[in-house]
Amino acid sequence: MLVLAEPDLGASAFRLDAAQRALDAGWAGTIAELLTVLRGIDEPGRGEVVTDHAEALREQPHYGYLLAVERALAEHGVRVIARTVETAHSLQGQLTVDLAASVPAFPDSRRFDVVWDGTGGWSFRLDRRTVSYSDGRRGRSVYWQQGLLPEPAAVAGWIARALAGDLSLPARQGWHLDADELMTALRAHDSPTLADPAVPTRTSPVRPGSLDQILQRGFDRTLPPPPRAGDDVYVPSRFWRDLAPGAELHGGLTQIVEVRERPGELDWYEVTITVGEWEENFDWDWLAGKQAEFRQQYGDARATLEGW
Repeated sequence: MLVLAEPDLGASAFRLDAAQRALDAGWAGTIAELLTVLRGIDEPGRGEVVTDHAEALREQPHYGYLLAVERALAEHGVRVIARTVETAHSLQGQLTVDLAASVPAFPDSRRFDVVWDGTGGWSFRLDRRTVSYSDGRRGRSVYWQQGLLPEPAAVAGWIARALAGDLSLPARQGWHLDADELMTALRAHDSPTLADPAVPTRTSPVRPGSLDQILQRGFDRTLPPPPRAGDDVYVPSRFWRDLAPGAELHGGLTQIVEVRERPGELDWYEVTITVGEWEENFDWDWLAGKQAEFRQQYGDARATLEGW
């Protein structure tokens, strides 16, 4: 049936096997949709295919840590079917989980990626076919911030619980590491056990000086205090070419009118701001981190809306 749907599929053992596992697990979409999803994983169209994993381990300081999490996932029976590892604007890695692992709890899932980067820590991205956004989880990234480099077994346990349908999270923990501390922690996961070469892995060349620039920034995640409805906060200036031509929001102070914890994420908030008839939701981590900059820019001015 699969080969009839896509005659060339017989030449791709990767897609054929992954499609069969997803169907056996209860895939809720059509076969055509399934094959399109798997083609996007198999042929992402960016990055170079890794052929020498030992060299990738030397060039990408976080690759060993990523592989340690992959091995820990395997102990939970979770198969990784694709990887990406990069040292560009930050240290980044991604493990794409076999659809057969996410389909039992999320029959409409199209993709489940486990992601790490040196600025935000671990997260997963669950992409679902469901059109409704009412549960707040379609196309969502869910962040698990228990330090920047939690033990691989802890990360794998969290992912296994999420794949079983438990999207609850513990309270977040910030971190502060300098470059030496980060590199020492990453080297603890260097392993002579190389990656399974059967798993497609892509990377981008590390440009000279990129790693040094990344390490110079430091690795700090200070969690802002929880926001409260009624608190004054600064918002940035905005204007809208299409939505309201000629309208302009002059940045400054205004009140938070609503505070919500993001679905399934403790200590991670979204706030609603209104100025006149304008209303917008902000991620509190981002907005709180911009307050010093906005305070210097706007002083005591209140935000105003013109031309709406």
